Amino acid sequence: MNSTAEIERALGACGGERLLDVATGGGWFIERMRAARADPPGGLLVGIDTRPRPLEEPESVFVQGGAYVQMDAHRLGWAAESFDVVTVSAALHHLDDPGAALTEATRVLRPGGALVILEMYCDGEQTEAQRTHILLHHWWAAIDRALGFVHNPTFSRAELVDLVQMTGLAWTFLDTADLEGDPRDPGRIRRLRARIADDLKRARDLADYDERLAQAALYQRRLDEIGIQSAASLLAIGRKS
Repeated sequence: MNSTAEIERALGACGGERLLDVATGGGWFIERMRAARADPPGGLLVGIDTRPRPLEEPESVFVQGGAYVQMDAHRLGWAAESFDVVTVSAALHHLDDPGAALTEATRVLRPGGALVILEMYCDGEQTEAQRTHILLHHWWAAIDRALGFVHNPTFSRAELVDLVQMTGLAWTFLDTADLEGDPRDPGRIRRLRARIADDLKRARDLADYDERLAQAALYQRRLDEIGIQSAASLLAIGRKS
């Protein structure tokens, strides 16, 4: 696994003044890209997502000079070669057709530009505490799917590599995992228990609720006995010729 410093150096080397963050959520990855660079971009910073987002959130990057646009990742509304850097973080498994979204991201990327992917994966040599994260994430995803939302199981590492290489870009790969901190941190365990309880409320009308309730009990016990650490992620940076 690469250190945080190595990851930040890789992000900082992407360069460019026009940055697009696909499936941006609150814009946290734009902030991470800016923080990794000695000369933060002063040009166009855009985050897109399918949901309306109030721009008044005080900590949001979109209040601090970035632009938020409600848009589908599979159909980007920009001409070809419009951006220096396009990023997709923790989002590929939330997309209907991740391959089509990556094709669009590549289309709007200028020659010499960088497509940056950061995505957790579910296999490999991970700690038992990391396995807790993977199991919980797949449990959350299954509830979302049952309720009609797009939330697929996370990819294996090989699946991620195959997926991004379909773009035809020149790729470099770095594996990363945040293993610092106490896996049994009481505050984090408390927040996760609250999230499990909230998801059980969402799932209470599903036909297989009893099975989901039993799984939740297993995962709550696992949190107490093993704890949780963030699953490993793949940072993939592709350059367009």
